[in-house]
Amino acid sequence: MLNILIPHLDKFPLQSAKMIDYNQWKICTLLIANKEHLTQEGLEKIITLKGSINRGFPDKLKESFPNITPMIRPNYTPSGVPLNPYWISGFTEGDASFSVSMKSSGRVVAVYSIGLNEREEPLLIKIRSFFGTGNINKTPNNKAVYFQITAINDINLIIIKHFDSYTLLGAKLPNYLIWREIISIMKVKGHLSLEGKMKIKSLIENLNK
Repeated sequence: MLNILIPHLDKFPLQSAKMIDYNQWKICTLLIANKEHLTQEGLEKIITLKGSINRGFPDKLKESFPNITPMIRPNYTPSGVPLNPYWISGFTEGDASFSVSMKSSGRVVAVYSIGLNEREEPLLIKIRSFFGTGNINKTPNNKAVYFQITAINDINLIIIKHFDSYTLLGAKLPNYLIWREIISIMKVKGHLSLEGKMKIKSLIENLNK
């Protein structure tokens, strides 16, 4: 971790709220590497930091260390580092979706979407700036926030162009290829014909399986 993982993540910083977890985790890791966890003071510092990482301070830990106040998780602010196109593709593998729905009216709607916790809205604003298009909406309870691109011209000229240039490498690639095929039908207005609708319906059945 000290020789490979930490140097890598310092050189290529995380862009999402996970960078808060990483920064706190890094401090803990360095404390352990310096054997400070073997002292009462060092151990308590690690436990304090634990309160701001991932899911916070477990009840069992509270019971074992009742006198320690866990650190409050810092607010997330995106870095000023421009988003790397390869990072966008990597982030899409884990947190975005390519979807298509066929309405009862026969209208076909294709969507590129990213859904995150409300605290990461600043990141979605940064992603929207990267693509130069899209909408950001919150759920009624404001606990989740979504970035979506639905305009077929933007999907074709921006999203398809991006992912054809910066290829997905994981399990989401087959979904993207099916989604792209549907977009190619919509681009020539094939979705307006019965034959095109049937082809799209068949492709949707295999999308995101």
